[in-house]
Amino acid sequence: MQNARMFFLPLLQRQINVPIMIRVARYLCMTSYHKRHIGRMMTYSVVKFLGKHCAKLQNNCSCLYSTSLFASDRDIDSTYFTFDHDLAKNLQDMEKLQHNLKLRGISFDIHQLKANYEELCSLDKKRSAIEQRRSEVAHHIAVIVKNQKESKTNMPGVAEKMKILKEEGKTLKEAHKVVQARLWEVEEKVIRSALSLPNEVHPDVPEDKEVIVEDYLADKRLRIVDKDHHVILEESNMVKISNVGSRAYYLRGRLAVLEQELIDRFTTELHRKGLTMILAPEMFKTALVEAGGLDVVDPSSAYRLKHKEGSSLSDWDQDHMFLRGASHLSFLAYYARMQISSDSLPVRNFTVGRNYRPANAVNKTLPGLFGALQSVRVCACTLEERMEECSTECDMMVQAIKEIYREFDLPFRIVSIPVPLLCAYEQKRLEVQIWVPTMQTYLKVGSVAAHGDFHSRRLMIRSARDRQDAVEPVHMVYSDVTDITTMLAVLLEHGRLDKYWRTM
Repeated sequence: MQNARMFFLPLLQRQINVPIMIRVARYLCMTSYHKRHIGRMMTYSVVKFLGKHCAKLQNNCSCLYSTSLFASDRDIDSTYFTFDHDLAKNLQDMEKLQHNLKLRGISFDIHQLKANYEELCSLDKKRSAIEQRRSEVAHHIAVIVKNQKESKTNMPGVAEKMKILKEEGKTLKEAHKVVQARLWEVEEKVIRSALSLPNEVHPDVPEDKEVIVEDYLADKRLRIVDKDHHVILEESNMVKISNVGSRAYYLRGRLAVLEQELIDRFTTELHRKGLTMILAPEMFKTALVEAGGLDVVDPSSAYRLKHKEGSSLSDWDQDHMFLRGASHLSFLAYYARMQISSDSLPVRNFTVGRNYRPANAVNKTLPGLFGALQSVRVCACTLEERMEECSTECDMMVQAIKEIYREFDLPFRIVSIPVPLLCAYEQKRLEVQIWVPTMQTYLKVGSVAAHGDFHSRRLMIRSARDRQDAVEPVHMVYSDVTDITTMLAVLLEHGRLDKYWRTM
C-alpha cells in the first residue's frame, strides 16, 4: 500500500489521466502476482487508494464515489443496485415536472436533462450499430479464413478483401472507443441528475399551509398544568439520566413497565388490523441511506459509525455504516432487491425498535423526553402493486391509527402537511399531532406517508405475476404509528399515568 502511494500520488497531484493510471495499476498488480506471487491484496489496496484520491479530482474521475446507486462501466467500483430512472415517461410531460419542482422550491434545469437523455439514447443506438457491424466484419473475416484453410489455396482477390475488412475493423474499433467514452460521460450526467429529482407531489397536498383534516377533543385541551413531565420524572425518580449527557436516559420502575404496556397495546391493535410483525434491520449501508432520501454526508440526518482510518466525517464511501434504528430505512433494507409475486400484494408489515436521531435544530429545543435522541418507535409499511392503491392504503392506515389514539381520550388532530415541508421522497404526508399542555401546542407523535415507487426504483424492489411477465417497481406507504417515548411524556403531562397503568 505504501508503494502504491509513493508511485501514484505524484501522478494524481499532476492530474495525470485517472483511467490510464487505473489500467497501469491493474497491469502492475498482475505482473507482481506472476513474478512475486503476492496475491490479490495489492490489487485491492492500489485500486482502493486510487478510488479514494480520485474522488477528490472531479475533473479527472467524474465523481467516482458521489453515489452508491450508480456505477458506470468505466468505474473501478461497483454497486449492488440498478437504478430504474423511467425518464422516458417522466420527461414526456415537461410542464408537469416543472410544476412539481416549482412547488418544492427546487431549481433544476429539466431541459438540459432532456437534452442529455436524448443524446444518451442516440449514443446507445450508435454504439449498438457499431457493435453489430463489428460483429459482421469479424464473421466475414472468420469465413474467409475458414475457406482458405479448407481450399488450401490463395483465391484471387481474397487478400485485398481481407485488407479492406481489417481496415474497417480498426476504424470501427476507434469509433466505438469514441462513442463509448462520450456515452459514459453523458450517462453519468443523466443518472446523477435523475437521482436528484424529487418524488411526484400528490394533487391532494396543500401548497403552502397545513390543513387540519380532523380535530379530536379540541374542547378538552388543558390550558393550565401544575408540572411538566420533566419535573414529574425528576421528583418520582422514574428516569435515570446517564452520565454521558443530559439527553441520554433510561426508564425505571413503573414507567419502564408502562413503556412495554404501550408497545403491547399498539402491536396488538396492528395485529388485529391484519399487519404482520417482522424483525427489521436498524443499521444500514450507504446505498440504503441514500436510496431512503437522506443526505449521507449530513451528520444531522443519521449517525454514521466510526469513520475509516484516514477518512473524515465529510468523506463519502459506499461501505460506511449508519445507525438510524426503526424507520422507513428498516423496511427498505428488508425488501431491497426482492421480487414479490403480484398475487401476494399488498404486503403489510410493522416493526418495533429503537429510533436514533442526531441532534438537529428541531429536537434541540424540545424539553425532556420530547427531545430525546433515542426513542421507541412502532413503524408500519405497506407495498402495493399500483400507485392508485397508495391513496386508499393511506386512508386505511390513518383510520386504523385514529382508532387506536381515540382509546387514550386525549386531544389530537390529523394534519395534511404542505409541499414545502415534505421530504423529497414523499408524495404526501398526514401527521398525527397530540396536544402538549406545557408547550400549549400540538406535537407530532405519528404519521402516514405515501412514498410511491421512489425507493423501489433505486433498490430494485419489484413485483411480477410470473417469471414471464415484466417486473415493475412496487409502491410504498410508510407509517410512523407512534413514538412510545413521546406518548409516555404526554400521558404524564395529562395526568393519565395511573389510569393507563391499571388498564393497559
